[in-house]
Amino acid sequence: GAGHKGHLPDGFAVLRRRSTLSAMESLTPLEVEKWLIGLGSLLPAEAVRALVDEVRRQRMDGQRFDQLVCSRTSPALGGTVRPSHMAVLRRCWNSKFGRGGKTLSHASS
Repeated sequence: GAGHKGHLPDGFAVLRRRSTLSAMESLTPLEVEKWLIGLGSLLPAEAVRALVDEVRRQRMDGQRFDQLVCSRTSPALGGTVRPSHMAVLRRCWNSKFGRGGKTLSHASS
């Protein structure tokens, strides 16, 4: 009955939050990558791939990725990632991990 292998990719253990950090700040580069891949329906595949590559190259954890998202600059990724993509990214990132500073315009009516 040894049916399923219980091996999860490394990085899963990190999901236990360190109490001092916000969820976003405790994200590992691997988790940032997974989150990006989850946006596949909202962004073109090549934009997602370019961002994932950048996260890998820079080893961006949640905090560093947050700085990139909030800096409102498009990373120099050969024109694959446009300002409009970054705007989508920022909206998604802030709705999931935002610091509650600026709320999105659609308040619950």
